[in-house]
Amino acid sequence: MPFPNSSRPFFYHHITVQGLLLFTVTVGTVFAADSKPQDDFDGYMQQKLRQEAEDAAYQLKLARHEEWRQNTWGGWAVRSLQDLAQHIKPFALAVADAMKDDETGNSLSPTKLLVYVGLRVYVVLMFLLLIFALSRLVQMFVGTGDIVMEEEVVIVHEYDTEEEAARARAAQSRGKKQKSQ
Repeated sequence: MPFPNSSRPFFYHHITVQGLLLFTVTVGTVFAADSKPQDDFDGYMQQKLRQEAEDAAYQLKLARHEEWRQNTWGGWAVRSLQDLAQHIKPFALAVADAMKDDETGNSLSPTKLLVYVGLRVYVVLMFLLLIFALSRLVQMFVGTGDIVMEEEVVIVHEYDTEEEAARARAAQSRGKKQKSQ
């Protein structure tokens, strides 16, 4: 501070009443000259129409989203997850409330921590058990094991006489003997 005996900052010593009055009049006339009463409403109707169009587009988007939720498998899955979340919400809030500060000022006691971790492990195990049970149920409907397709081709040769059949068997057995050697 330039004035050691003063408790005011430097700029207070250079501001005078005449300077403030001159500044106010100058700024006031500049803003008064630049503003027109009709300027306050310029673009109001365009803004209003644009806002209404945005609202209509948003409502259409919401309607299409709701139609998707009601008519598709993905929408069913989302609705199911939201219902599950609403069902679990009291439990989650109770667990979160158990983690808050208690009357003594302790933020988390060892017992509460053990209960909290135990509940989390229990919930995870229940979800794993549920997934296992559902997979077994689906497996019961679908069936177990692989589908094996076996084709057996039987070639039936008809011969007019027994001699022709014997010669054909002999030729066939000679061909097998020659292939194996």
